[in-house]
Amino acid sequence: MSRPRLGGPGPGSGAGILLALVIVLVFSAPLAQEGLRAPEPPVAARPPAGGPESEIVLQYSADRRITLNSHEVARDALADRLRALYAARRDRTLWFEGAGSLPYGEVVDVINVAKGAGVARVGVITPAMRNAGR
Repeated sequence: MSRPRLGGPGPGSGAGILLALVIVLVFSAPLAQEGLRAPEPPVAARPPAGGPESEIVLQYSADRRITLNSHEVARDALADRLRALYAARRDRTLWFEGAGSLPYGEVVDVINVAKGAGVARVGVITPAMRNAGR
């Protein structure tokens, strides 16, 4: 019959200490977080509505028509039109609203054309967002 070793590694030797450390870290982590409040820019510093920095919205309808800010654009002319719009812009965000019935691949193709034409960020307008704005 073998004798059990005393003081060596075994069940419970370090598990209790490890468990205590984990508990301390889990409960102290939220206390160490701090936030930084960033004020909104003053109204005078915001670009005027309808000015050169107004939002650009691309709508892609179920019948595969593309409009930029309510002006219809042919699919073949989309890249050139977007390049012209974004040439002098600091904000390179495009808002995209696509019909839910469109195939995913077609939507991605249109977004890729926009990205290739100088769009840096694409925001998606959902039906819920559109309905909330009415």
